[in-house]
Amino acid sequence: MMNRVNVAPNTGASRAWTLDQPSGKPELNHRDSETNPNIILEQVLESPFDALFVLDREAKHEAAPFQAADSALEAIRDVFTFEVRRPATPSAASPGLSV
Repeated sequence: MMNRVNVAPNTGASRAWTLDQPSGKPELNHRDSETNPNIILEQVLESPFDALFVLDREAKHEAAPFQAADSALEAIRDVFTFEVRRPATPSAASPGLSV
């Protein structure tokens, strides 16, 4: 998380799912851990430098929608994403790369 401006409390959560979760946005009644056993984590990142680290090959992830605290003003949620992936197998590596 880099910045949150005028974002309503408890909105804009980051979620991590098991790989059993079907792709695509879940239906409204399956978006919380009480009704969906595939949710591993749901966390609202609120302060600068709050972070979530996910092993991409072992979990799915998404950012939940957020709402403005004051509907007359724009709501902003700035995040910085950084992805690093190792090839699935050494044979999948590109020439010149080592694993």
